[in-house]
This record gives sequence, structure tokens and C-alpha cells, in this order.
Amino acid sequence: KLYHKPFEIYDTAYTDFLLMLKKQIRKLHLWLGLLSGVIVFILGVTGCIYAFADELKPIIYHQKLSVKENGAKLKPLSELWAKAQLSLGNDKTIGRFRTGSKPGDAYQFRAYKDKTGGIWEWDNVVYHQTAYVNPYTAEVIEVEDNTFEFFNVVLMLHCNLLLAGGAGKMITGIATMVFVV
Repeated sequence: KLYHKPFEIYDTAYTDFLLMLKKQIRKLHLWLGLLSGVIVFILGVTGCIYAFADELKPIIYHQKLSVKENGAKLKPLSELWAKAQLSLGNDKTIGRFRTGSKPGDAYQFRAYKDKTGGIWEWDNVVYHQTAYVNPYTAEVIEVEDNTFEFFNVVLMLHCNLLLAGGAGKMITGIATMVFVV
């Protein structure tokens, strides 16, 4: 040899260490990618479904979202509200209502109350009901328990993986960051 490397003895140990480190990093990359990939896949599918919720609901829930006009005038909102409140029960407070975007759409009156302390999202729901009311006759078409309604579950799965509190949001945020990196 024409020259002498000063740390020649350590070359094989250092190379072995780098190979072992590379193998461990590959394993970590594999498992982080698989775990975050599954979560991001769930977020993608549920996001796609929920993006079309406004278009799908009139097709799926046609019986309760559509009413016959019959050329009649709309009833006063106070009368519709009172009918909805009566059908939901006086112990449940209506906190939100939605009018139809076109003639022939039912009005929706929603009552919702939650609590804290549960593990799953639905453990924290005291009540979550919607009364569908015909705005021309003030007839209550249906009272629906929305706790396990399909699009509500899709939204809860998308936002927080059905977990109550901030744990689900933190998991989805971390998984998305890991997936991007």
C-alpha cells in the first residue's frame, strides 16, 4: 500500500453499523407508511363520500326530503317550529333548522345535545334528532335519530376516526403529516 488509513480497523464495524441503521430506517419507513397510508385512505374515501352528500341525500332520502306543493302557501315558520318541537319532545331544544333550496323541499329542525367523557363519538351524544316537516301542511313527515345516520357516521369517521375528544383529530393530523413526509 502506498498510504495508510488512520482508522482502518473501524471500517468494518462502521460499515456494519450503517447497514444495520439503513435496515432499521427501512423498517420504520415501511410501518409508518402502512399505518399512515391506511388512515389517509380512510380519510380519502370518507371525504369523497361526504363531498357528494348534498347530491346523494335527495336520492337516498327522497321520502322525507321531498313534499308535494299542491299550490298551497307556506305555513308560518312559528307554526312549523311548534309542530317540530312537539314531535321531538319539549325536553329537546331545537338548535338549528334548514329550509329547502327549492319549492317542494321539506324543512328540517334539528335538536342536538352532547356531553363529554366517552371514548367513541356516539358515547357523547345525549340526543341528535331531526324532524322533517312539510312546510305547506305543517305535517311532521318523520323524526329521525341522527346518531348513526350514514352521512353523520361518514363525517365522524372522516374528522376524528369515530374517537371522541381530540385524540382522533390528533391521529388523523399526525398520519397525514407522516404520509406527506
